[in-house]
Amino acid sequence: MARGINVFVGNGNVAGPVYYNNTEGNNDPACSFVLIMDQINGKKVRSTRTRINIFGDLVRICEQKLRVGGYVTVKGELMNREKRKSGEEPQLITEVRGLDIVFVN
Repeated sequence: MARGINVFVGNGNVAGPVYYNNTEGNNDPACSFVLIMDQINGKKVRSTRTRINIFGDLVRICEQKLRVGGYVTVKGELMNREKRKSGEEPQLITEVRGLDIVFVN
């Protein structure tokens, strides 16, 4: 069976709010935020928003250093999950599970 490579690396500004919570299953610390990455094509700039989720011990570092507007580099992997709203069909959402984060400023 073929196995794919699942690696995400992105640079950008942290958009607020930053959410801190615990996971439902094993109560691990969790952090979630939006990373805004700019794509420049000539004079045109387009922004992409990507949801980043961080779990475990790395959350404690984020609590100390992560700030809205700060510039970070995130390395991680894509993950899928279902989002359910009452009375609606579940939506499949692709997000990034952050495995490492560098705080540039």
